Amino acid sequence: MEEKWMIEPGKGLGKIRFGIGRADLIGMLGEPDAVDKNEEEGVVCEHFYYEDMDASFTFSEDEGDRLLVITVASPAYSIAGRLFVGLSRGEAALVFHALRWDEPIIDTLSEPGNASLVYTFEKFGLDIWFDDDILSGFQMSPGWLENGEIAWPENK
Repeated sequence: MEEKWMIEPGKGLGKIRFGIGRADLIGMLGEPDAVDKNEEEGVVCEHFYYEDMDASFTFSEDEGDRLLVITVASPAYSIAGRLFVGLSRGEAALVFHALRWDEPIIDTLSEPGNASLVYTFEKFGLDIWFDDDILSGFQMSPGWLENGEIAWPENK
């Protein structure tokens, strides 16, 4: 796998770092396939979708229109080259242990015919989704400082 698609919890995806602007993302990836804007709890967000990458990038007006969330759902992305879409929940747990991660917060989001779990690693700003016990995607954001502010990574 190319290094550019390595997930770095709290920092970004390859060279795409949290905190960049829309123009920076478009400069790296080209125009998105689709864009939508929504408002939840008074926060306006704009989502850029790249279908061929199976990825979306969310910019928040509350955070100065900076990249705040990255969501990916393809085996083309990994954490440490070991954690990727398609692993069983048991295999993923072994990787969590090998990476020396703390225990996640586990939420159940079940619908009829589909058992979904979300493992949240707050320290890293990382949610890992499992559908029917198979890792199905990652949603990540920058980490948080103890004072409640976002720990924006350095954009190099």
